[in-house]
Amino acid sequence: MEITVIINDVQKRALEHTMYDIQDWLQNAIDVRSESAIEELLKVETERLINDPYIQSIPANKNEIILNSPIETAKARTIRVEKEYAAGCNVCDNTPVQNISPEIDAIFNEALGRTV
Repeated sequence: MEITVIINDVQKRALEHTMYDIQDWLQNAIDVRSESAIEELLKVETERLINDPYIQSIPANKNEIILNSPIETAKARTIRVEKEYAAGCNVCDNTPVQNISPEIDAIFNEALGRTV
């Protein structure tokens, strides 16, 4: 998969000041973060597979485990949480989530188009 990143001249100049090669730095950042995510997914998915009484066999390699897992994407998880937040708390009479920082509350309100 190829991903394109668009930066302006000021960003390019600043990044060239701190990075030997922007493309190499970005590729390395993606490689390192994806390896961390792979390990996290393997742990979660392997535990789920082992604990599911209906699973009779587990794939033999990590690529198969990850590619066949029903793990929720960050985008889907964010949308779900935003919908849950908009609907209010189920255990507190449909009032907003308690003990949330004012900064996070403001972010949710802005994302949901709420005015306070």
